Amino acid sequence: MKATQSPLTPSGRDRALRLRRRLRTSVAAGSLAAVVALGFAAEQTHRGTSYATTTTTTTSANNTTSTTNATTTPSATSTPSAVSSAGSGSAVVVSGGS
Repeated sequence: MKATQSPLTPSGRDRALRLRRRLRTSVAAGSLAAVVALGFAAEQTHRGTSYATTTTTTTSANNTTSTTNATTTPSATSTPSAVSSAGSGSAVVVSGGS
């Protein structure tokens, strides 16, 4: 026996559209929250390293002093991947990778 399906009424159609809209909004909000959470986690685990340097110059003839502060961040490729000790007591830097 085949069950006959009744035609969709306007109120049933409106209810289905509200459900679809609510589901799409919920999925979009959840996806946005996931992207923000992953971005925060990536930022916390891959902060990088910065080195602060200060240069002070004093000229005694003019009695002036200037101070320069600089912050540099080395690139990820400049750090060696492994350091091993050779038999002579000196360190040997071994770099490589993918």
